[in-house]
Amino acid sequence: MITEVGLESDFNDVQDGGCSKPCGELFPGCNHPCPFKCHGRDHDDMDCNHPCEKLLSCGKH
Repeated sequence: MITEVGLESDFNDVQDGGCSKPCGELFPGCNHPCPFKCHGRDHDDMDCNHPCEKLLSCGKH
């Protein structure tokens, strides 16, 4: 998909470097869907902001 940018105000729609659609790819390790708009960063370099529901070996979240 190509997003055309012709006016300064158009950059508001591509703040993360991609289109305005939600990413939705899964974060590695936790498998939560990415809530951010389309972006050019790898999910390995991003933090998931979903509450963690995984239990550690000690029994805590």
